[in-house]
This record gives sequence, structure tokens and C-alpha cells, in this order.
Amino acid sequence: MKNDNSARASIAVIVGAPGSGKSSSVNVAVRASEPDRLLVFDPGEDYTEYGTVFRDCKSLYQHLIKAGQGPFSAVLCPSDDQERERGQFNEFCLMAFAVGRLLVVADELEDVMTATWSPAGWRRLVRKGRKRNVKIIGASQRPAGIEKRLWAFANVVRSGFLEYDEDAAVLASRLRVSPDELKALPALSWVQWSREKQAVTRGRIEYRSGRPHEVVTSEKIFSPPGASS
Repeated sequence: MKNDNSARASIAVIVGAPGSGKSSSVNVAVRASEPDRLLVFDPGEDYTEYGTVFRDCKSLYQHLIKAGQGPFSAVLCPSDDQERERGQFNEFCLMAFAVGRLLVVADELEDVMTATWSPAGWRRLVRKGRKRNVKIIGASQRPAGIEKRLWAFANVVRSGFLEYDEDAAVLASRLRVSPDELKALPALSWVQWSREKQAVTRGRIEYRSGRPHEVVTSEKIFSPPGASS
């Protein structure tokens, strides 16, 4: 497919400690997107119901080639070996970029990058994916372990409760809240910043008929720098 230079970036980052509701927020975001082309990197095997499960990149690549420009929903559950997992993640990102016009969900980002490094495929996907009509949902239990440059590209950032001071510190300035608030959030509650809305929203996840739903409890709009009051 040809690059679309007019396309807008769509990069959401969802973080939270185990039990915070991170996976529930990811589920809500995926459902809201209603993708007809979905590719998931799933180390914890939390999203296998989303589509056909693959455990090696070669089989996944063949599946994507067969799908062509048509719909697909595929999940890559990578190796438990960290070095091999990082290699698979790089291939996964390169495939997603090549295919284009899809939603990419990448979970447990802290397993495949550091605060100062990420694989070349991920960097390409984050920096240039919008031209390929690629939407991204990245998720992590430990935001301090995500490459710092991602925060500059993300246009939506959501956090559930965080257990460690360093994680809360990373998110606090972006979300315009105190680290202590993030550490004290109840389970299934969240704080979200949106670049488009220039707003900080608070809410929670509620389960209805076994499915997660969002409930917004407050929203504060921030005027852009230099705007008159």
C-alpha cells in the first residue's frame, strides 16, 4: 500500500500494575476501535480470543500474506526466552508496518525494550506508522521500562494504579497528577491524558454481563500554552 502523509497518528499507551485493570482497558479500547485488521503481540496470552494464535513469525507472516488487503485477526504469543522474544517483537513490528491499515496491540512492552532502547521495527512503527494507517495500542506493567521517546509520540496515555515510585514518577508529569494519586488508585480506576482534547480524564472500568465498560467520573480541560483565559 502507498503511504498516506495526511493520516493522523493514533498511539495509545495503557499502563498499570497487575490487578489494576490494564488488560480490561485494552479490551475496551480494541472494541471501541472495531478493527477489521488486528495484530496482537501477546506475551502473557491474555488476548488469544482475539484471533488466530501463532507462536512463530514465519507462520504469522504467511497468514498475513494470504490475507492480503482483506480482514484478519492474528495473535503472536512469543518465546519465553527474552533474547528470542525481542527478536520476534522486532519482526512483528516490521510485518505490521509492511502490511499497513491495521490496529496493532503490543502488550508487556517492558519485556522487549528499555528506557533508552527499543528495536528498530518498533521505532519505525511508532515514528512512521501513521503514514501506513497503523493505529497502535501499547501496554505495560512497568512504564519506567518503556523507551522514553514513546511518550513524545503517544497522543493518549492511561494509567491504572502503579506500585513503584519510579513508575509513578514517569507518568505523573504526563498525566498532570501527583505520583501519590497514581499509587493510590483503586483497582479498575484510571487517569487518562489526551493530546487531542488537552484534557485529563478520570474514570473506572465496570463489568456488565461479563464485559468491561468505561465510566467517566471527571474531566478537566487544559488550555494550551499562550491561550487567553
